This record gives sequence, structure tokens and C-alpha cells, in this order.
Amino acid sequence: TMVAVVGNKVIPGVEKIRNQFTNANKLGNTIGVENFLKRISKVIDKRSHSIEDLLKFMERGDLPIADDGCILVYKVLKRENNKIVDCHTKRVAQHVGAYVCMDESLVDHNRNNECSNGLHIARRGYVSSFSGDLCVLAKLAPEDVIAVPSYDANKMRVCGYHIIAELTPAQYALINNNKPITDDPAGAVLLANALKGNHIGKTHEVRITQQKGHG
Repeated sequence: TMVAVVGNKVIPGVEKIRNQFTNANKLGNTIGVENFLKRISKVIDKRSHSIEDLLKFMERGDLPIADDGCILVYKVLKRENNKIVDCHTKRVAQHVGAYVCMDESLVDHNRNNECSNGLHIARRGYVSSFSGDLCVLAKLAPEDVIAVPSYDANKMRVCGYHIIAELTPAQYALINNNKPITDDPAGAVLLANALKGNHIGKTHEVRITQQKGHG
């Protein structure tokens, strides 16, 4: 049994990230997991279902946690007219360094809806279902997770993510085959730096102000 308490907040379902706890203990550095728990404790009253579902999502995707408590995720994108854009609307520009975001009110909070409004993040094993030209590594603040569909824990709706690197074709191929980028030596270095926070900061903000990538 695993129990996590931050202040006076009990974090439900924390056993779902047992792998992340185990890896942190092996590395002798638990600061990332500690900061992650602190961050979700601040929004647990606001969206308790999202927190439990997020932990379930992280269990299935085996997503690593950076030292600042953010989750490292992958995002498939497309090249369109010499621009990098999202795969769905093809309207939202995406760049390394950008914080792509939208107001929380524009994201569908209903976990009973599978495909709906919001920015989408998929677990590693689901990335291959997206048809794109490249894949990026991004940081997701746990408090930016709005909803994980009840019937499909393969993806979730969020209100923002920070793109920190573009994967090489070899690293993208590993992700497409549901393998860790650490199987590639350069990928191992990239991930280690991302975990420690050695990456590009937020250079600018790409804010979506209307549904379906408009505004």
C-alpha cells in the first residue's frame, strides 16, 4: 500500500506511479516526485477526478517526472507550408521553446467525452496512431491537465504544454514502436537533461483563444 500526504491533502491513487517512485529511489533523487505531488495537491480539490485519472494515465504511459515536478510527454506534429503545426486543425504554430496554451474554460472538462475541445497529449504507446512528420519532447505541468477520458486512458486534454526539443528521426522511430528514447545514446542524454531542467526555456507563448485552433 502506498499513501501520499502533502500538507493535509491525501493524494488518491498514488500507487499508480509506483514505477516513477522506484526509478527515483534507484537514482537517489526523489525531488521530481516530491515536487509533482506538491503541484497536484494544489489543484486536487478543484479536479480530484482529473488527478486520479492522470496517475492512471502516467502508469500506462510510464511517463517520467522532471525535477521541477512537470511530466515529460511526446507530441506528434506536421510540417505544413514551411511551418510546424498541430496534426488536427493544422492552424496552431508549434516551435521549440513555445508554450502552447489556451484558457482552461475552452477545454472540455467532461471525462465522459473521448474526443473534444482542448489540447491533446497521448501516452507513448498511442503515439503511433497519429500521422505526423515529426515528434517533439514537451513538458506538461500537472496542474494544466484538465480531463482524461474515462473510457480511453490513451490520451488526455490539457490547457498548455512547453515544447523543449525536437526528436531525431531515429528517436521518433523508437517512440513510434513504443520504445524509450534512452535506447538511443543521444536520446538518453536528451532525456537526462530534460529531467534536470537543462533545456530551452519558454521563449514565447502561442495562445489559442477560440475553439478548433482559431483565434
